[in-house]
Amino acid sequence: MTIYNICPYIYYRNEQLLKDTCLVPYTFHKLYGYRVVLVTAKKEEYSYLEMLPGLELDIQPAAVNMEEWTKQCCTYIEKNYQSIDILFCFGSYSIYTEIVPLYKKLRKDGKVILKLDASPDWVDKIPVNREDYKSLYENCTVITCESKRIKRLLSRKWPYQIDYLTNGFLRLDDSCEESREIDYREKENIILTVGRIGSYHKANWVLLEAFAMCADCLKEWKVKLVGSIEPEFESYIKEYFVKFPDLRNRIIFTGKIADKHLLDKEYRAARIFALTSVSEGGSPNVFVEAAKRGCYIVCSDIAASEEMTNGGMCGKVFEINDVAGLSNILLEICNTDFEIVLKNNSREIVKYCERFFNYEVSMKKIMHLLESNESEVNYE
Repeated sequence: MTIYNICPYIYYRNEQLLKDTCLVPYTFHKLYGYRVVLVTAKKEEYSYLEMLPGLELDIQPAAVNMEEWTKQCCTYIEKNYQSIDILFCFGSYSIYTEIVPLYKKLRKDGKVILKLDASPDWVDKIPVNREDYKSLYENCTVITCESKRIKRLLSRKWPYQIDYLTNGFLRLDDSCEESREIDYREKENIILTVGRIGSYHKANWVLLEAFAMCADCLKEWKVKLVGSIEPEFESYIKEYFVKFPDLRNRIIFTGKIADKHLLDKEYRAARIFALTSVSEGGSPNVFVEAAKRGCYIVCSDIAASEEMTNGGMCGKVFEINDVAGLSNILLEICNTDFEIVLKNNSREIVKYCERFFNYEVSMKKIMHLLESNESEVNYE
């Protein structure tokens, strides 16, 4: 059996090889020995490919725009449909409204998995009643979304069966370091966040402003922001340190950390992981990385906040863009009186993550749906 994953936006970035975009189909290779082929143009070196033995890249000529890329992909389907047993699609992108019906026309016994990567704002913008989108969804074997809140929303708005598939993790490295248990004694008074620092959707300013409000009461704590910094955020950072010069040594921007072993050390060292996003397609990949390294989760009330905090048992939630609300949470949980909670949580959230966010478990459910060729099973 062969799964093909055609990039919906011309280029897959190197970092996406280790995200749900590629890990979901790759799990079928690891579990069942399926051949997995990623179809993409190439914009950078794929250094993470060495971590995914057996994954194939079929590099295509770069297109000048999406219209050209869509035509290329349709031609690709016409030439290769006999080899494509399962077509994996990521997001409800317009390119799929053309290639999915084409694939199903040519390969009537073929299966299609559509992972929606849906946020509430995104759901409201999809023209679900337009004929081309109807054709897309009706030709899918399995459609999944990443949070229970989105599943409930879609069940009211869409006339299609939607199954629940959390964003998760796949253990790729069997080394001693990867499998080593979390030792809470290694953790430091660090509030960590990871991502594209300064992008609108990540709203990192909320964490910085919240920490400034309570920093005088949390003398022993630091904030670490890991990731490349958006150019437009540089001026904010300069103004921030002019306003709060005493925080220069307590707010640490590491830049992007591409080495997964070094990034793992950052997660292991942090007591708290903070996510301030205004919107996400389910739980972001960084949440799973933090959770399986024993971090206490503090997140904005995005669609998957309930799952990310295990209903408040493994973390706390604040309203989106609520600086004061986040500051109050930090004052509560960075207090020595809360230490025992952080310590106990460090073990419990790892167990929770292993049970509910492991792709090896999730893909067995998806395999069942594929084999039954229907989506009537509710795994909530």
